[in-house]
Amino acid sequence: NQRRVHGTVFVTNTTTATTPYASSSTPSCLLTMTQSAFKDPSGADLSIKEVEDLRRVFSYIDKKGDDKIDANELLQVLHQLGYKCSKQEAEDVIWEVDENCDRHVDFEELLGSFSRVKRDRTGLEPRRLYNIAMFMVYDKEHNGIVSVDETLEVLFNRYGKEAAESEIRALFGEIDRQDHEITLTFADYIRQVSSRPVKAGIKYPKGKKKSKRDNDSSDDN
Repeated sequence: NQRRVHGTVFVTNTTTATTPYASSSTPSCLLTMTQSAFKDPSGADLSIKEVEDLRRVFSYIDKKGDDKIDANELLQVLHQLGYKCSKQEAEDVIWEVDENCDRHVDFEELLGSFSRVKRDRTGLEPRRLYNIAMFMVYDKEHNGIVSVDETLEVLFNRYGKEAAESEIRALFGEIDRQDHEITLTFADYIRQVSSRPVKAGIKYPKGKKKSKRDNDSSDDN
């Protein structure tokens, strides 16, 4: 099967119902779940800082304060970030990582999804929620715009100078010391991260210290 993620088609190794939460004897979210979705559900390999950042993002989206995110809450935040999409699209994002099929994403599901995407080098892992969360980690003011400095601060503190500078070039292009006011909107960011191969993303370390990008970065440009 194929699923379209912001203009990019990802192939999933699934058998499946095509409509999220379609009525059947077996819930469609289980029918379409990749095998990796059952690994490390707690996101135990994330650093303390990553968990703190994700808790901040999760709490912001969780407008009802009930420790879970539904499609309406996600849709509201996406519109606030200047990204126009339908409720169906928001429901699909939720469905991709909804392991218990309750039409919500709880914090453990967010951590597990984030952790799996970090490790994924195949492109099979759903990453729309991951991309939304990463942008919101950079965009602390939640105004739908991130600058070079905001993004660099997060990346440098987590992964070190080499990984941070490589990712900045991938997102913003070649910049000089005078260009740190360059910004990306949420839509720009989604286009950038969705258009490059998975292997060209940040090669995250297993620990909390600095990491290196994959050697093949030529596809970023």
